[in-house]
Amino acid sequence: MASTFTQKQHKNEDISFGLASNGKKFIDYTFYGRVSTKVQTEEGKSGYARQRTKKEEYEKINPHVRLVNVVEEAISGATSGRFEWLIEGLENGEIPRPHILFVGEMTRFSREPVQDVYETLIRFFKAGGRLVCPEVTGYQRELSNIDDDGGSVFMIAGAVKRSRDEYLEKSGRKV
Repeated sequence: MASTFTQKQHKNEDISFGLASNGKKFIDYTFYGRVSTKVQTEEGKSGYARQRTKKEEYEKINPHVRLVNVVEEAISGATSGRFEWLIEGLENGEIPRPHILFVGEMTRFSREPVQDVYETLIRFFKAGGRLVCPEVTGYQRELSNIDDDGGSVFMIAGAVKRSRDEYLEKSGRKV
């Protein structure tokens, strides 16, 4: 996976310049599109297309976001560690802060056990990441911590639990 991140930044330094048409500072973001199998990446399958449509809607509503990285992978739904590169990049200053991770659906973020997902989210937030997932945040809100106002912690918990249950149910059918 090639990355377009080139700037080094100190932990609390803001290197954003200029304002978008909505008067907000530009913020870089990564679009994380994931499907579970290589077959789902083929032309005519809806996995990536559905996620790209949500990404395009997000960009229309938020002119202050700049797409700097696209990750589209066929990776198993319960594979851990898929965001280590992003968390470590934020922690060591290779990826400018704040940085948004956009996932179209929580099932694309992870289907790991709920506690593992929360631990990943907490590390991501502490590193300076923000999460946008339309089913949890809508298109205009960015989560920057687990304690975010508006009941997001409960929305995340429900979405993560549904993702895990869906994974377990589909895994059971395959066996």
